[in-house]
Amino acid sequence: MMRITALILFCAIFCCISCQNKPKENSVITETLDTLAYTSQTIRKDEPNCTPTDIQACAYFTATFIQVTGGTEYAMKAINEQIIDLLRGEEYTNVEAHANGFIEEYLKEKSELYPMGAWSKSYEQKVLRNDEELFVISTDFYTFTGGAHGYYSTVYENYDRASGKLITLNDLFEPGYEKRLNEVGEDYLRRALEIPKNQTLNDAGFIIENNDFKMNDNFALTKEGIKFIFNPYEIAPYAMGQQEFTIPYSALQAIAKPNGLAAVKK
Repeated sequence: MMRITALILFCAIFCCISCQNKPKENSVITETLDTLAYTSQTIRKDEPNCTPTDIQACAYFTATFIQVTGGTEYAMKAINEQIIDLLRGEEYTNVEAHANGFIEEYLKEKSELYPMGAWSKSYEQKVLRNDEELFVISTDFYTFTGGAHGYYSTVYENYDRASGKLITLNDLFEPGYEKRLNEVGEDYLRRALEIPKNQTLNDAGFIIENNDFKMNDNFALTKEGIKFIFNPYEIAPYAMGQQEFTIPYSALQAIAKPNGLAAVKK
């Protein structure tokens, strides 16, 4: 079973959060840390033979992503493969193929539907936490393929550093945790957005079936607690943007596994 111990929180003050510098196109930036070394790589593909004008932009695909270069070979391979799986898309074998396919699809659509807005797709990954136990990253995603506006989202991934395993809520909480997590999550969502208890979430602008709020599994294990994020359209209209809030570990002790990260006080 994945080793997640009380040392995580007591040693959290030593967590290394990497400085993020914007890489150049098609670049590789190496970060060497005391815990887990990694590189930040960028792949970019632009619409060929295109010069942007005031009325017509050029299509592009860009992905800045993390690849682990340290730790055990097994963990390094496991983390890197899961990162690539997130970025390559269901139709492609790697990120570069995804980039080429995106531009090719745009050129086909452009020839049939011209004039149209230039497509764009971007991924940007950052390391949020890198310590003796955890390797936590975020992926910011944006795509535009026509219409009134593009779509953006953020995905968090939490890896056990020793095994490379992607940590899930089931790893942290006892079976049947969902009801209590939903209650605590709604409480902290209301606190973050200053929504009074006597007002339903739907009256506050959300779109939740029967006002029955349910947590998602998009979370980051931070030093302060478990940070959840809901992307546009998950529980609210696009105009309301993302909703994010952090639940302190102490608020989740009742449902945490005995050796689960969330059960340990800071």
